[in-house]
Amino acid sequence: MGKRNILVIDDDKLVCIALKKEMETEGYEVDYALCGDEALDKVREKIYDIIFVDFILPKGDGVEVCERIKSVRPDATVVFMTGKVDKNTIASEMRFVEEGGESKGLYKPFFENEIVETVKTILDNK
Repeated sequence: MGKRNILVIDDDKLVCIALKKEMETEGYEVDYALCGDEALDKVREKIYDIIFVDFILPKGDGVEVCERIKSVRPDATVVFMTGKVDKNTIASEMRFVEEGGESKGLYKPFFENEIVETVKTILDNK
């Protein structure tokens, strides 16, 4: 099997670049998008094994982006990321899962190797 494709959607370019570098050292091919519209263009052009989406994005939240991704690629594995944990986070997580996202998400700041371990776990279970 060829390289596994991963998409990171986050409005913080430094987060995208850091995750891209970390996962590329493990042999994954990683693209990133800074907003939902850019992500949808990429999802239409390429099939991704895993898509990480931040909850807080310009022009729509991660739940809406998950819903839009699933309308284009129903089989996509979409995992949320968030750095903001408050009373609304649980409600957002529930909505995210209802829209077809994975129930396991990631909370920033990530633990060392957390993103790579999450990728390996998801791919092993596919």
